[in-house]
Amino acid sequence: MADIITSVDEPLDATHCGGKENCRGEGGRCMTHDLWTSLNDRMIEFLESVTLQKLVDDQHANGIEIEDKPATKRAISSAPVVKPIRVNAPNSVFALGGLTTK
Repeated sequence: MADIITSVDEPLDATHCGGKENCRGEGGRCMTHDLWTSLNDRMIEFLESVTLQKLVDDQHANGIEIEDKPATKRAISSAPVVKPIRVNAPNSVFALGGLTTK
């Protein structure tokens, strides 16, 4: 599960330095760097223990039925698709000025 999350989301990192140990700039690590690094390790450890099958099993245990049918394709937006209107008009002030000098 950790691979899925890190491949579709930002990396899991509770440190402010991205693990580079330069939390205080050139001054080195902050006092709580080891704490946040440990939290990073625990998050990865937990996510690696979770499988997609376990998520499905948990949903079944909660009484939620998962439909086994293909997903219907839907538009990204609920707004109807509107085709642009063609306008036969100048698209700039300069083009408009060119029409008045003729």
